[in-house]
This record gives sequence, structure tokens and C-alpha cells, in this order.
Amino acid sequence: MEDTYVEQVGGSHYKKPYQHWDWVTDEEVPYLLAVATKYIDRWRTKNGIEDLKKSITYLKKAKVMGIEYTPNNNDNFDKFTENSVPEDKDIMLRIIYMEHDCNYLDRYIGSIEAIEVLIEKYDGTEEAGLAYINQD
Repeated sequence: MEDTYVEQVGGSHYKKPYQHWDWVTDEEVPYLLAVATKYIDRWRTKNGIEDLKKSITYLKKAKVMGIEYTPNNNDNFDKFTENSVPEDKDIMLRIIYMEHDCNYLDRYIGSIEAIEVLIEKYDGTEEAGLAYINQD
């Protein structure tokens, strides 16, 4: 694959060799799910709990819209999440890779509940967005 890094504008959280946009494009992830996973991917290094709450908003919209998705290639997800924190990777897996006996509504409800657990666990702690620095 050709290097897709174009130019980093602000922030230091774009350091992965295989970026979120690479994965979303390669896997043709629907917009609402792509944005939800973007916020999960970056919450620890950008806007903290606010990003987790934004992820929930996009998942709720995907649920209402009845967005269903079947991924193309698990290898790309593994490449994208290679250095992710396990609990963040687990949530993204839950959003994108549905269990065989699970419908999409259950997938979104379970994902939202898992994100709410993260919010409860980290809200008010230093780890919740400590790395965020105003990049303007």
C-alpha cells in the first residue's frame, strides 16, 4: 500500500503508520461507525471523556438509522489497532465485528454500555484527556 500520510495539521496523535482513515477507507466503514471509532481511537490523546461521549452520540444515530455493516478484512483492523489500549480495541471490535448470534441493535447497545463503563472509570482522573493540549 502507498503511504497515505499527507500532512499533519496540529496534534501529535497521528503517529500510527496505518491511520484510522486508512482502515476506514480500506474497510469501507459506514460514516457513523467510522466517526464513532475515530473518537474511541483518539480519546486518550485528544479530548478525553468528551470524545467518548461523542462516540456514543454517533452510535445512537447509527442505531436509529439501522446501519448494518460486515467488515472486509480483520487483518486491517489488527494493523490499525496494533498499539491500541486493549479496552479501547475491545470497544472498537464490539462496534465493527458483530457476533454471529447478535443483531446490530444489540451490538450498538453493548458498545454504548462499554463506553459508559469507560466514562465512569476515567471521568475525573488524570488519564481522562491529560494528554490533550490546545493545538490552535
